[in-house]
Amino acid sequence: MNKIVTVLFLMSILVGCDGVARSGPIRHVSLVEAKGLLAKSPQSFTILDLRTPDEFMAGHLKKAVNENYYNSGFKDELNKLDKETPYLIYCQSGTRGSKALKIMEKMGFKKVFHLYGGYQAWTAKSLPIVKSLVKEEKVS
Repeated sequence: MNKIVTVLFLMSILVGCDGVARSGPIRHVSLVEAKGLLAKSPQSFTILDLRTPDEFMAGHLKKAVNENYYNSGFKDELNKLDKETPYLIYCQSGTRGSKALKIMEKMGFKKVFHLYGGYQAWTAKSLPIVKSLVKEEKVS
């Protein structure tokens, strides 16, 4: 009996802490779910890459827009976005995305999906990415 109670307690902590089991219009989605959402209606989603500009330039999802989570004006930039538009957000591994999901929910966004596992999960399955042209700097 104690083992059952312990397992249930641990499960409630895991679900409660990160919201992974969250359902509805503002939630985490698996790689499979994210691919499905983009395949069904790719034009209806704005894809936000929450990584740094350098990370973004090294590779990102097609049609993604870079909104650097570490930018001091990150929340101000989010406030400029249409809260009715559906968003798919991701970062490198999921940490920044999880935090941004909570911020966007508090700001009143209606439909936000966070790619659980982030860019690492996407590239681990060799899914398509776009690389930005990087200006080469002259080394003296």
